[in-house]
Amino acid sequence: MKKIVLLILFFSFGLLAEELVVIRAVSSTKKSFVLPKGAQHGISLGQESLFTTENLSLIATAKEVTRDESLWELNDKDALVPFRIDQFVSFSNNLEALLHELPLIKYKEKDVVYFGKNAWFFRIGYYGTISETISSVNATQGLTSTGIALDGMYLMDVTKNINVGVGLRFDSDNSQTSEPPLAVPTDRLLVEGEIQYKFEPFAGTNNYFYGTLDLGIGTTSSNISGVTSSGLGILLPGIRFGIDFSLSSKTALVTELAIENLLSYQTFNDGTKQDTSELDLKLSIGFKF
Repeated sequence: MKKIVLLILFFSFGLLAEELVVIRAVSSTKKSFVLPKGAQHGISLGQESLFTTENLSLIATAKEVTRDESLWELNDKDALVPFRIDQFVSFSNNLEALLHELPLIKYKEKDVVYFGKNAWFFRIGYYGTISETISSVNATQGLTSTGIALDGMYLMDVTKNINVGVGLRFDSDNSQTSEPPLAVPTDRLLVEGEIQYKFEPFAGTNNYFYGTLDLGIGTTSSNISGVTSSGLGILLPGIRFGIDFSLSSKTALVTELAIENLLSYQTFNDGTKQDTSELDLKLSIGFKF
């Protein structure tokens, strides 16, 4: 009989136990937040639940519920959401246990599987060369180059701090020589991959710095005095440093400063080869959603 009673008590405690969840997004007003838990996880509209960290506990109500996500608002209208994106918090429906809640974060965060948020990312950049060499142009001819880069990428969260991405990039630049005056326009189309490290968000915001390593490969073509050459284009590597400014739970504005090493291996119709190497400094602005 004692075993049966203990079993019932253990089962009842399990129903009231905490669950560790990750904060998917926080509104710009700091009045609401999004969880990656929806109707299929047992969340219902109007549900009240307790959210606990190591330092505080608060109650919120589910205001919007989809199959996979839910939007929660704090019951205390004067309070602000203290959570940040990707933070783990304890989640419980046992509101009576407010004074007795012990967060699971200290003990079980290492056992949690991370569910990231993927995003599309489009940007435009303007760049100028720090140094450039073209095998068909003499180094004493005063070579300079500027250009515009457009690219679109799909970013995938791997961990809380690591993103990987893949996409396409198009460059249009124009190299100029001073003696004699000569224009060398070049177009470049690359398949691009990147790995991004996200630093911790600024205090009280969802904004953060990040650093990125880029690699790319594709085709390139140039025109010298009406004669066209084409061949292989390589980005090896590109290093970017940027700031992600959160506009909403799903969108962000991004500014970046990058240094890139671009290589071209081209051939003219008569078989003559032309190799180009340029080190660029680029300023970009982008939109993520």
